[in-house]
Amino acid sequence: MKSLTAFLIALALTAAADDTEQRALQPDAVKSYAAPEITTFNPEGKAVLDVIVRPDGSVSGVAVISDKAHVADSARFAARKWKFEPQRRNGVRTKRVTFVFERARETDCAQRPTVRYESPLTVIVQPLVATVSCLPHEARTCEVHGTPMAIERLPIVYGMPAPPPPGDLKLREEFFAALQRDFPHAQHIVTGGDVMRPEHQMEVYICPKCREAEKRWLDAHPGFVRP
Repeated sequence: MKSLTAFLIALALTAAADDTEQRALQPDAVKSYAAPEITTFNPEGKAVLDVIVRPDGSVSGVAVISDKAHVADSARFAARKWKFEPQRRNGVRTKRVTFVFERARETDCAQRPTVRYESPLTVIVQPLVATVSCLPHEARTCEVHGTPMAIERLPIVYGMPAPPPPGDLKLREEFFAALQRDFPHAQHIVTGGDVMRPEHQMEVYICPKCREAEKRWLDAHPGFVRP
């Protein structure tokens, strides 16, 4: 009786092992995924990777086969966290994985990527961009140039401001004086403070003439880096 029980247990274990091996031999033998980190202005693109898988299913390395629009870094970091079904018979194997980054889609919600798996080894990623829009959409005039201002969506930059580049302190003072006097509405970003929030864009009024005046000032001072 004991020998029969032992035989049945061994048979069950063998069947379970065979089932695991059969799953691992399939092209869809991904046990767990990790979604790539994305940024609001992530370009559209496609990355094809060769993922090297250990016998226990963990990833030992990722090689970039092709990278369109420089999205491979985000894809590679995600693929390193994937887990595949163990496959101990054939040892290390390689899986061809494709990440497709689609154009960002606007939403009123916080930014969160939508990730779908077109096939087990093809990942489609689409950013959802949250925009702050609290402006009255009415005509405004630049007080310096007397011309109509335009509404433009600018990126919100969070965190501590970068240290100023080395340079002439007097020239920096001249730039800020010109900024207030000649091109006060030429901004290119919005500072969001130290605390990261869901919003990544903000609608602001900008003046095209201010942008032109700023460009003329920068052209007249070659080598100066805009703060």
